Amino acid sequence: MGVLKRSSRIGNRLPGPQPKPPVDAQPITLAVLAPLTAAEVGASIKKRLADYDSGVYIQNLAVVVKLGRHLSTARRLSRNLPSSPKDLQDLESLKKSLSRLF
Repeated sequence: MGVLKRSSRIGNRLPGPQPKPPVDAQPITLAVLAPLTAAEVGASIKKRLADYDSGVYIQNLAVVVKLGRHLSTARRLSRNLPSSPKDLQDLESLKKSLSRLF
């Protein structure tokens, strides 16, 4: 008789436990994530749009930009300890600016 291939003898499967087929993930309902009614979702979207139109996000962005500038100044000053009066003035103005922000 002819020689059978191993894969044909075992049904194209390797011996041992077989991997389980993937299971489709069940969708998570919105109520589980945040129990909001449709009216509450609509109200929160309208509020976010109103905040955007009024410039609240732009103001927050300005604060972030200012803070970034202060942090870069602080990094520069921390690398080179203040050795000149100008650096000391920068450090003092940085402390004042940070205290005004927060």
